[in-house]
Amino acid sequence: MKKLVLLIITACMIVTCFACGNKKKDDLRVRIPIYPDPTPWAKLPEYNFKGADFRISNREEYGGLEVVVDDETSEDIVDEALLLRNAKVEDRYNVEIVRQDNSSASHINTVLSDLAAKKGTFDLAMTSAGESSPIITSGAVYDWAKLPYTHLDESFWLGKMNEAFTVQGVIYTAVSKMCISTVAKTSALAYNRTLGEAWKGKNFTKELIDTVCDGDWTYDELMSIINKYGSQDDSCAFYMTADESIDTWHAVWEIPCVENDAEKGLTDVYMNEKLRSFTSRMHTMYYDTDGIRYGTKEEAIGAFMDDKALFTTITMSDALDVLHGKSGYMIIPQPKYDDNQKEYRSAMYADYSVMSAPNTADPTLVSLIVEALSVASEMHNYPTYKHDALQAMTTADAESTFDIVLEKASWDIATLLSSEVNMIGLVRNDVLDNPGNSKLEESYIDMKDTIADILAEVMSAVDEKSES
Repeated sequence: MKKLVLLIITACMIVTCFACGNKKKDDLRVRIPIYPDPTPWAKLPEYNFKGADFRISNREEYGGLEVVVDDETSEDIVDEALLLRNAKVEDRYNVEIVRQDNSSASHINTVLSDLAAKKGTFDLAMTSAGESSPIITSGAVYDWAKLPYTHLDESFWLGKMNEAFTVQGVIYTAVSKMCISTVAKTSALAYNRTLGEAWKGKNFTKELIDTVCDGDWTYDELMSIINKYGSQDDSCAFYMTADESIDTWHAVWEIPCVENDAEKGLTDVYMNEKLRSFTSRMHTMYYDTDGIRYGTKEEAIGAFMDDKALFTTITMSDALDVLHGKSGYMIIPQPKYDDNQKEYRSAMYADYSVMSAPNTADPTLVSLIVEALSVASEMHNYPTYKHDALQAMTTADAESTFDIVLEKASWDIATLLSSEVNMIGLVRNDVLDNPGNSKLEESYIDMKDTIADILAEVMSAVDEKSES
């Protein structure tokens, strides 16, 4: 039956490739063609798990995207890709992938309770990155680097991200291309082409694209546009949101919170001149710039949809779910800090999924099935979501800067520590709580000892793992 399902889904899947044309290889306007490599799948070892359940504990809002589809009769291409992935893995290994839904509010507590009591009610946990530090120090999960069939250096694992989350060779929370929420929660700017061209003509869009693709899109360039546009009748240049969008600028402007050295481990590097400048810029943007308004995410997207905002900050999931069907807009990267920044960087909101495996689970089952799901996700889910669904539906023209956003993400292990010590959210809290009168340094001093304690606790957990 599973083979029949697999064949039917395969026949229905739409494979889309974007041609590069005659563009130069190093031109940022070039689309990335999709040629999923089947070689890793062919190299996976054979195994028969005799109908065993592979139980994945997840947050319900991401379960239908990353684990098992909500509707098996869906003709949505993202759902079809997930159905195909699961059918291939289930058929090859004789397993049943089981989705265990939890509300976002209760999920981490459910996982931690299971780990503490060694209940063994799941084989894999896909938890919010920003809530996952207690898992790291629990002593109750496997080190992914030591599992028998896990190859973190392969392309179906997010290598640079996992490097950031590895402490002296040990990694308890890892990310592979199973975690489509890493794409969904990537942030960018949405540019309202209709509004921009009504203001400055069609050349404005071309000049903006050229600025981005030439590597000249900086904070100063953005602010120049904002100041020139100002407030036009009932519209504004930039509708910002008073929420976690402020946190994204840490990654976009390459401002680290915790340095993660392979030999020395974790070091607090938070307070520096660039961070102070970042804080000052946020206060300026939110409170001292005529062309900027701020409010809730819903208000910002609403203004953008009604052609009342030239720019707004948006996640890829919102671009797909909310802006789908709207013409006259583009996705562009958030600007560089200044001309000295070598490349654009993108950020992810902290509620994307990271994976951990309880040490009550069968290590062979966990390692091999996650490896297979990750390989199949790279072949099907990842390119389908990034390109066939998201890019094809939201890109205004062939010169989109969309690829820059998706290929230049940046991470900091401080994200994983957010539930214990929210270093990344410190500037956000300062901006929202102290308008026009920053108290960031005082807040940091109050938190400094706690930060040191948390980093020491993580290092201790790593040392214990290394000794065992």
